[in-house]
Amino acid sequence: MASTTMDPLALQLSTAQIVPLWIYCFIILIMALAGNFVVIYSTIRYNSIRLDRISLLLVQNLAIADFIYALLITLPILVTYSAQRWVLGDGWCWAMSQLTFIPGTVNTLTVLSITVHRIKSILCGADKWKMSVAAGRVLVVCIWIIALFGTVISLGYGSDSVFSPTAARCNSSIYRDPEGGPVFIIGATGLLIIIPVLAISLGNVLIGLTFCSTKYHPVSAKKEGVATVIAISALFIASWTPLILFTFYRIRRRKPVPPQLDLLAFHCIFLNIAGNPILYMLTNHRFWVYVSHKNRVMRMLCCRKKVVHQDQTHEVEMELAQVQ
Repeated sequence: MASTTMDPLALQLSTAQIVPLWIYCFIILIMALAGNFVVIYSTIRYNSIRLDRISLLLVQNLAIADFIYALLITLPILVTYSAQRWVLGDGWCWAMSQLTFIPGTVNTLTVLSITVHRIKSILCGADKWKMSVAAGRVLVVCIWIIALFGTVISLGYGSDSVFSPTAARCNSSIYRDPEGGPVFIIGATGLLIIIPVLAISLGNVLIGLTFCSTKYHPVSAKKEGVATVIAISALFIASWTPLILFTFYRIRRRKPVPPQLDLLAFHCIFLNIAGNPILYMLTNHRFWVYVSHKNRVMRMLCCRKKVVHQDQTHEVEMELAQVQ
């Protein structure tokens, strides 16, 4: 075992468990930080993803939430695997346990907002359904305010931050509170996670059916937008469903749940924070053009060299010319 002592800060995982988890978290952390930074920088500086202004604003918000989640959750877990014990102190343990609800909820509500906005755009028509950038920014602010709900409940009931040796992370004791636990599960988990996931699932089914119908046949740019929305929603559903099922299982089971299920369900979320930038490349040609060139990140930072690609569309070539 990695540790046979009674040290409450030492991991209770074997080396055979720690090594693959460390490799997984290291890859996820690099992809999440680098990928979401490129998304944020390139969309603000170059409008590098072909989406309408509101969807692009929401994508930027999603990337910011994923970047924060990687720093707040994935990084300390990776450090804990490396040291085989919690070494980051009480401050980070508090931040990890009490603030982790915020970027996770922002992620959920942002994907839901993207889905609803896309449905409105398809059904009402892009010309009839127009949302100002100012209204979009207000929506983003509201998402972050609503995302505080879980943290407010946890702190309101005076919950503590407890390190879990079998999960390699700090958790809020709100789950064990006989009064605050049900309120948190119904409010933060049910209303802000489970219901939005179901709505996202149904919404994307509607988007897919509407998109494939002959009555609504978007042009190429809108096709890319629909493909991007469906892709990020599908990844979100796939990565969050294990945790939702595990939560139901833990509620219904009176005995302690196997720690391996907790690790599996929680680590599936990491796929969501690291996978979105890859999906943008696969579903959005303009973003693919921007990131597929050699040393593209360095070129975006210095903005001095002209990028030429044989598969660029005329629109992208004009944008590159204007940028330079």
